[in-house]
Amino acid sequence: MEREVLMALLRSGSGEAWSLAADALAHGAVWEGYGSNVTASLSSIFRRRRKVAERAGQYSVGFDAAVHALNAWGGHRLKLGQIEDKSRSGMVFQLFLNTESDAVVACFGIEPPAYRGKFSRPGKGT
Repeated sequence: MEREVLMALLRSGSGEAWSLAADALAHGAVWEGYGSNVTASLSSIFRRRRKVAERAGQYSVGFDAAVHALNAWGGHRLKLGQIEDKSRSGMVFQLFLNTESDAVVACFGIEPPAYRGKFSRPGKGT
C-alpha cells in the first residue's frame, strides 16, 4: 500500500491513534504490511495484550477502541500492518486493514518497553 493512501485512510478515521499514526507516516516513519488473520483470535489476543501492557505501565493510545472495532468486525479476515515511529515518538502503531486494503478497521499505538520514560506522554493512555 502506498504511504499517501494509508495516510489518507488514517486521517479519515476517528481517534487519536489514527491521527498520530498518520502524522508518524507524514514524518517518515517505517510502514510494513504483512499477512492476514481471523479477527476472532486477534480480538482475544489484543484484549490480553492490552491488559499486559496496562499492568506493565506501557503507554498506549486507542487500544480499547481497537479491541472494540475488532470485536465488531466479526469473523472477517484482516490484513495487519505496523508503523514504527520509534525515533521520533517512541511509538509503534498496529494497524488492521480489510483484505482489500481500502479501509483501516482498527489502529492503536503502544510504547515498547525499551522506550518507556524516554518521551513525554499525556495522562494514562487507553
